[in-house]
Amino acid sequence: MDSVSPDLSVGIRSSQLSTNRVAQSFNMPRDAQISSLDLKLAVVGRPDGTITIRVQTDKNSLPSGVDLGTATREVDSMTKPGTAPAPNAPPSGAPNIPNLAGPTAAQPVYAFERFTFPHALPLKGGKNYWIVLE
Repeated sequence: MDSVSPDLSVGIRSSQLSTNRVAQSFNMPRDAQISSLDLKLAVVGRPDGTITIRVQTDKNSLPSGVDLGTATREVDSMTKPGTAPAPNAPPSGAPNIPNLAGPTAAQPVYAFERFTFPHALPLKGGKNYWIVLE
């Protein structure tokens, strides 16, 4: 199975579909089978429930509504403010000096979250696709 580098999103286009759904387009550089997607997300506040991503084909520069695959994560399993190490955190055993520039409970912590599909999705090179989050 081919691995596709994360820089395939050269021609990114976003679309606000509704209050609870957003979409991001991408163009596949070559034919590949993908079994998971790593998305850089942040949990803000204390939401609960799930986040579902859907990979859809393109129709007139918008998501087609036809799911090629879906993957779901519990929000509770995602990185939350104050749970990830601060950027440039001191090494273990170093004096504990507060990092005033690091994340706090009020600041979101962005982390790559993996969404795994139940089966690999065959995507064609040169085609546009959409990742829909809800």
